[in-house]
Amino acid sequence: MELLAPESPLAERTRSLCQALLDASEFSSLKRDLDAFMGDEGLKFRFQQVNDLGRLLHDKQSHGLELKGDEIEQFESLRSELMSSAIVRDFLAAQDKVQQLHSIVAKFLDKTLELGRIPEWDDVQSGCCNTGGCGCN
Repeated sequence: MELLAPESPLAERTRSLCQALLDASEFSSLKRDLDAFMGDEGLKFRFQQVNDLGRLLHDKQSHGLELKGDEIEQFESLRSELMSSAIVRDFLAAQDKVQQLHSIVAKFLDKTLELGRIPEWDDVQSGCCNTGGCGCN
């Protein structure tokens, strides 16, 4: 049987991993927080506005252009208003948790391929980007 075939042992184990994720007690609250935000078109629009304005200001600054006080105030005001929403705060926290989950699963997979064995927790936690000492997580 081919390693990547839909009915291979690897595919079955991958489905088992996905089921374990779905069965985890924290998953339903993560999903709820993500869905609450995704279902609110007004919040998504405001979120996009803040991101777009932030990107615009960043680009402007990176090109050596001076940011005006009213531009910064507008951004801070929109951002503050957006962050006053519990739905947005919960969404961002859930999004961060999902990214952490994805990262650790990817690290385990990468280390398995690199080492040729099932990695230990310490194998995936070594290095700058796992200790947080260099400013990354």
